[in-house]
Amino acid sequence: MKSFMRIFLSIFLMQTLYGQTSLSWVVVSDLHYYSSELGTNGKAFESYLADDRKLLREAPQLLEAWIQEVMQLNVDFILIPGDLTKDGELVNHEAVRSALQKIKKNHPRQPKIFVIPGNHDLNNPEAFRYEEDKTLPVAYLSDKDFAEFYADFGYRDAFSRDTFSLSYAVRITPDFWLAALDSTINESNRMLKHPVTEGRLKPQTLKWLEGIAQEAKKSNATLILMMHHGLFEHWPGQRKLHPEYLLNNRKDLAKLMAKYRIRLVFTGHYHSQDITASVVDKETLYDIETGSLVSYPSPYRICSLEDAFLTIQTSTVSIYPGFEEYSRQYLIKGLTGQALNTIRKYGVPDAEGVKIAEDVAKGFAVHYAGDEPGVTFSPTGKEMGARARFILWYQGYVIRGLQTDLLPPDKNLRIHLPTGAWSNL
Repeated sequence: MKSFMRIFLSIFLMQTLYGQTSLSWVVVSDLHYYSSELGTNGKAFESYLADDRKLLREAPQLLEAWIQEVMQLNVDFILIPGDLTKDGELVNHEAVRSALQKIKKNHPRQPKIFVIPGNHDLNNPEAFRYEEDKTLPVAYLSDKDFAEFYADFGYRDAFSRDTFSLSYAVRITPDFWLAALDSTINESNRMLKHPVTEGRLKPQTLKWLEGIAQEAKKSNATLILMMHHGLFEHWPGQRKLHPEYLLNNRKDLAKLMAKYRIRLVFTGHYHSQDITASVVDKETLYDIETGSLVSYPSPYRICSLEDAFLTIQTSTVSIYPGFEEYSRQYLIKGLTGQALNTIRKYGVPDAEGVKIAEDVAKGFAVHYAGDEPGVTFSPTGKEMGARARFILWYQGYVIRGLQTDLLPPDKNLRIHLPTGAWSNL
């Protein structure tokens, strides 16, 4: 009986705490903004797109369309978990900053906007402009300048800054706090001559975060997190195929979150509209990943917190009739080409390789959209040669895994923050 009363009292106190907070916010991620003044035609630019099929030409239009939608929403703040630019180009950062200033100036609610860098945003030696067949370097933003550059979008409002990274913490309200975590590894970009895709939180940053969590607990404040890299696997096999999209020391962060009952982390990086929940030390934690504005289906999230319930809904941006299907086909075409190039290395004839590559690309399109329906296509290779059958035996898990949804729902759901339980909308 005493045990029951302790549990009941604990839930009651948590319900009372969360019930005091009423907020709404938007999450948009991986803008990958690209200014047309850097070049959108010619052999060099087309060659880049062939290996990276983001909707770069449409990036300015997509950002503007999203801004127009946000202007109609009653939001208190906006989260942007990194990859603000194509490759850290200064001119692209300037355009993003100008766009965000436009929101703050013209939105009726003048919402706070909080940013954090992604792996493309800092010290990036792949910051280029394209002229016909030439790829020419341009100025990029450094890690030393990022906080000052985006001072109006989180850093100036921070009550605490991590001295070992670009992480910071803000009190959105007295009882609702955000810790924005810098998970990038950008120190070696110049030496490697390309940006590092993988991410981690430095030990010192984790120690700093624990201090913030302790302070939030003492203040009876809810703490949420934002970072670029994923915390949990979002499809069965992601850790095997793409470990660089998940935080290297994710177990350490998850344990810290469970210890202080930090339920939510908002992430990006993989360009999929996907939510994964995991129970860590008896606490249910949520990795709420938001897709990319420049990748099908150009989604963003609308979140509202009321009476201890967090409601999450998905909306998508379109810039003309039929754009969503165009972007889907654009993605499939581009990823088919990339997958086929890999399959060719195994000596698979194109007649068979194209079929496998198309299924891989369609699988990614399903995963990007979220709420995967389950495995509806999975080639067996019965009519194919030995090399193709080997590929399907060795990598077939990718096609199946991308179509498999890990709980909870990805687009629209409700989470009871005191207990971590979720339900459909």
